[in-house]
Order: sequence, then structure tokens, then C-alpha cells
Amino acid sequence: EIFVPTNPAHRRLPRRATPCNAHHMPPTALLLLLLGLARSAALQIAITGSNSGIGASASKMLLERGHSVIHACRTAEAAAEAVALAGGGAPMVCDLADLQSVRRFAASLSAEAPALDVL
Repeated sequence: EIFVPTNPAHRRLPRRATPCNAHHMPPTALLLLLLGLARSAALQIAITGSNSGIGASASKMLLERGHSVIHACRTAEAAAEAVALAGGGAPMVCDLADLQSVRRFAASLSAEAPALDVL
């Protein structure tokens, strides 16, 4: 378990995020998870919203540590911007508010990155 002292409401969190608890993680725990990934062997990682905020910082950090990053953004322009900001990676379009876009992304992702480690 990881102790997160910055927020007493989140006393202890699981060491690894699972599909059941990943969306409930506070930002501090997410950063600790990413730091753990930064020390592991090279992984194939898809990051949504990697053109700004924590997604941009995480993608840059993970690329610097040798991981393969797929930038999943709402538009092709935002994905290209994410690649430029991070200094590498593969751009893909995925608008999470549009189910058809999510389906196209999933089909493209399974074709281009069948061994995806982290989404």
C-alpha cells in the first residue's frame, strides 16, 4: 500500500490501479502510480487528453523514460500538438463524448497496438 499524506481522506490506496478503482484515485495517487510506471520496463501506454494538463506532463515523463506513448485526443490537431509537446509518440483521435469516436479509436488501437499495457 502507498501512504498519501497530502489528503487524510485517502489514507491508504492500492499499489496498482485496476479497472475498478482507477477512476477513483486522487491526483496525488495517480502521480505516484505514474512514477512507479516510470521505473518499470518499457511499456505501451495510451494517454487520453495528453495535449494539456497532467496528461501532457505524464506523457512527456513516460517518453523520456523509454515507454511507447499513444496520444489519444479529441481532435487530430490536439493529438499532433500532444506529440510536439511530449517530443514523440503516436497521435490518435478519441473524443470520449462521442461513442462512435471511441469505437473507431478502439478498433484502431487494437490494430496498431495489440499489446497495450496501460490505458
